[in-house]
Amino acid sequence: AVAIAQDRTDIFSWNQLAIAYGRQGEIGKSALALAEVSMLRNKHEEAKFHAGKAERMFPEGSPEWLQAQDIISAIDSAKADKK
Repeated sequence: AVAIAQDRTDIFSWNQLAIAYGRQGEIGKSALALAEVSMLRNKHEEAKFHAGKAERMFPEGSPEWLQAQDIISAIDSAKADKK
């Protein structure tokens, strides 16, 4: 998590974080990290899938829920701009 705090665009660190959360059984946090990985790789549909999964696993208004919402909103906004 320290590496991500220093560089939020580090795909390797996000991926490692997703693996670590998954191994700890923190599936929501793992999904959120995978959504970030997918965003950085420009795989927006994959990112939206993982963010949606994370969104359903956290209480509405929690920091993680808001992060998932931000990812989904960014994807929807990018799609709207292409039209």
